[in-house]
Formats: sequence, C-alpha cells, structure tokens
Amino acid sequence: MSPTIRIDDDVYEMLKRKAEPFVDTPNSVLRRWLGLEEGSPTEDQALGGGAAGSVDEGPGPSQQPRSANARTRNRSGRRAGKKRSTPRAAAGTIAPLDAYELPILEVLSSHGGNLPASELIEKLESELSGVLQPADYEELPSGPIRWQNRAQFARLALAKSGDLRDDSPRGIWEISEQGRDRVSTP
Repeated sequence: MSPTIRIDDDVYEMLKRKAEPFVDTPNSVLRRWLGLEEGSPTEDQALGGGAAGSVDEGPGPSQQPRSANARTRNRSGRRAGKKRSTPRAAAGTIAPLDAYELPILEVLSSHGGNLPASELIEKLESELSGVLQPADYEELPSGPIRWQNRAQFARLALAKSGDLRDDSPRGIWEISEQGRDRVSTP
C-alpha cells in the first residue's frame, strides 16, 4: 500500500501556490520542487488532491481507484506513463497573460460587443502578433496551441474582474460596460 502523509495547512497552501491550476497534483509539485524526473511509476499511479493537510500517494494494491478515469489518466489529462511532449514554458519565454486582456476587449468592442470564442481566437492572433513568442505557438499535450489556451485563461480573468460578462451563453464572449470603458480609456 502506498503511504499517506499528513502535512500542515501552511505547507499545503505553499503547494497550492506552486501548482499550475488544472494540471498539477501535490505529488507533481513536490517532484518538480525536488528536481525529480517526471513520470516515475509512483507519480503515474498517484491520484493527487485529497483533503487539506494530506497528500494521497494513490491507491495501494488492496484499494480501488476513485473512478475508472483515474486509472488511465493522471490529473493533467495525460495517460499514465506518457511523458509531456511539450515541456512547461520557461518564465519569460511566453507572452504574459495580461498582454491578452486589452486585445480581447478591443476585438470584442470592434465587432459589436460579442463573438463566438472560435471567431474571437481567430481575430485575436493578428492583434497579438507583436506580443506572442515562439513558445506561444507550441502545441500543448492537451491539443490546443499554447497561446489559444492562454487566451481562454485571460477570458476567465476578464470575466472575474468584470470586463467580460460572465452570464453570456456558452461559447460566446461578451464585453461588459466596464470592459467598454477600459477600451475607450487611453
């Protein structure tokens, strides 16, 4: 049976700060921090997560995984045992997330205030042409091109800050009044 360790809340909070959302498990953060190679059998079996204050190393031989999906895919969506085909981008090699915000708002503003996500992404590429770096054009293991994926995260930040409406129909990006004010302010 794989060991279960208990950690205090401060350590758990630090792990969360070091983690990449929707990708990392506590185990993968610790492996990266300790300089251990990604994809060892222990990591591939780990389910990660768990309650605050604990790190579950995964199911032991007598335990069943929590779901069928957990047996075949790790937290980042990759198949267990499969190495990341595109390494994590080094700091400074990709456009910062906030560089996407104003161009997204400008594209929406110039096209009536709302667009389907696919159309916005298509129009956004030319707006970001001077900002995107070579690493932004790499394909991610999950499928999309890195900059297109980051545009989705920028959309979430804009919706959270109130510059985009968060009640738009699924797949439609819509600028808010606050976002229009931001675009019109020099």
